[in-house]
Amino acid sequence: MKNWKPQQLIEILIDSAKIALRYYGKPKKEIKKDLSIVTVADKTIEAKLALLFDKPDDHIYMIGEETILQKDKSYLEDALKHTAWIVDPIDGTVPYANGLAYWGISIGYAKRGVIKEGAIYFPITHDMYITDKGKVYTAKINPLSNSMPEIKNFSVMKKPDMRLNNYDIVVLTQSFAKHGIIDIPNPVIVLCCATASFAFTAAGKFMSYIGSSIKVWDYAAAFAILKNLNFMMTFIDRRQMSPEIKLNHELKEDGSLNLTVRKKVIVGADEEIINYILKAAKQFV
Repeated sequence: MKNWKPQQLIEILIDSAKIALRYYGKPKKEIKKDLSIVTVADKTIEAKLALLFDKPDDHIYMIGEETILQKDKSYLEDALKHTAWIVDPIDGTVPYANGLAYWGISIGYAKRGVIKEGAIYFPITHDMYITDKGKVYTAKINPLSNSMPEIKNFSVMKKPDMRLNNYDIVVLTQSFAKHGIIDIPNPVIVLCCATASFAFTAAGKFMSYIGSSIKVWDYAAAFAILKNLNFMMTFIDRRQMSPEIKLNHELKEDGSLNLTVRKKVIVGADEEIINYILKAAKQFV
């Protein structure tokens, strides 16, 4: 699959959700080298997505959480020169494996190393977000419905009227919740799901998101959504995240791209929110 086709992406997300729901709350778990978990659902969904998105002979590549580390350095380099589908088959594997709601399927789309589009689906809450040509479309989609939703029936998403305040939720990443310090009156929450943290900030459910140790598959689809809604995504050195993937990352000793972003990221609707969080966060880890 070479081009971004919203209707086809909707169908792919729903098909992936149906696979995930077969194992939901009771999947067999494996522990990866970084001590995160992976399930049979992650692997099954990514393998199916690879049939569509991993066609290097046609200059189409897939940067998938569960498979990219099995590829050689040249594969990633070529992916960032051509068409790349950046997928997380289940982001929020810990909530998913324990029968909780905040997990999603994320598909980002990049051309020549620049993020162009993204789609995210949360099967339990039924929230689907998909970009196309500068807009964000959203709908509540039941993955077990007998009818296939059509993009023409989705609503065009508008930027929420979120202003700085001391009562809306700030969502934290796990490492910051464990080791960071933040001095604010706002309630805080940890979802253990980067895509949900990004997407629900975009939807106005959270005032801000503090993200760290974020991988490219965590942010690619969400970046397109947030960018189209004119959100700020600011590194702690006050640089803005870029649609050009390489600018958000550093190189490893062997010259390959480190797939974790170079610094912690603050997401907010405007600069006032960003400055509030940067001032209140006493320690970034």
